[in-house]
Amino acid sequence: MDKSENTFFIGFYIGMMALSIISILINWKVYLAMLIVSSLAATAHIIYAIEKWGSQNTGRSS
Repeated sequence: MDKSENTFFIGFYIGMMALSIISILINWKVYLAMLIVSSLAATAHIIYAIEKWGSQNTGRSS
């Protein structure tokens, strides 16, 4: 994983957190939806990182 990908994802998560903090003040249902979306995005990113790291270390894509 290169630096630009990590920077993008970190920025994305900070943005999601800021939006969720704002939205909880407006409506808790919106906050709940944002929380679900951001946790799905985090899970997908972790899986992607593990897959990429694994294929780099073994030298093959599984």
